[in-house]
Amino acid sequence: MNQSEQLLQSVQTPVWAISPHIHTIIPSLFDKTETPLKQSVFLKTPDNDELEVNVHIPENACSGLIILHGLEGSADRYYVSKLAVEAISQNMAVFGLNFRSCGSRMNKKRRFYHSGDTGDLMVLIDYVKKTYPELKLNLAGFSLGGNVTQRYLAENQKNPIEKAATISAPFDLKACSMAMQRGFNRVYEIRFLRKLLKKLEEKRVHYPDMPEFSGKTLYDFDDQITAPLHGFNSAEDYYERCSATSVIKHIQTPLLVVHALEDPICPFEVIPENELNDHQYISTYFTKEGGHVGFLTKPQNLIQRKIIEFLITK
Repeated sequence: MNQSEQLLQSVQTPVWAISPHIHTIIPSLFDKTETPLKQSVFLKTPDNDELEVNVHIPENACSGLIILHGLEGSADRYYVSKLAVEAISQNMAVFGLNFRSCGSRMNKKRRFYHSGDTGDLMVLIDYVKKTYPELKLNLAGFSLGGNVTQRYLAENQKNPIEKAATISAPFDLKACSMAMQRGFNRVYEIRFLRKLLKKLEEKRVHYPDMPEFSGKTLYDFDDQITAPLHGFNSAEDYYERCSATSVIKHIQTPLLVVHALEDPICPFEVIPENELNDHQYISTYFTKEGGHVGFLTKPQNLIQRKIIEFLITK
């Protein structure tokens, strides 16, 4: 038995969820969880852009949870909503950050968002601490948002976050980008590219000098669009400077890392298991099945409850 198998949590899944792609796709298409984050707050950024935050603030809440979505997601995606529902059941205030261009309207500046951008998260954290100083604040990030979460914790050891969780985080951005080009994963890649390219053309109406895209993969998009828009020399430079693996040793906030062994998009084999297992502040919850952020379980929402349990347990 290898180390990964020794660390696996026993989680029951539906008998029909026979592949990681079912776990990844079915919840995205058919989950009917209604978002509880129905109010929007717009925050100004230091570069005079705006951030849209979807919120739910229960009366007498004593703790709060910021949730970060994944690539081309939003604060009303099913996985954000499911975690928000569990948090609200524990009387937590919830703040769902929409990365720039991912909310109900396009952001104003020439740029978009990326996996290593922690500045917008800091704007939201500052807003919450000033507006709701009584809240003990927690943080959770899915996929790309998980990388942002890990980067933020590592870059800001003296932060106001009580506890955090990451779900299906990439750790190694280049490895995940390359994984998107293999086999069935091309279906995900094409879907992401269509959404990204639609936004690129929408942005070009106001910024005609937006870079041109001539590639076929997410790697190409990061090389031709993400990198130049956000101050990187290339996709390689972006991946190297923004992957979380190189900085997780600096994390000093209790962190739960949730990941499926069969994650098709963020391969488990790139996770730095030894470093996570030896880390003073990091706990892991690894499952055999679950796909990428989907985690179909019996009973339902087991992973979400485990995350909230970790966050609220003293």
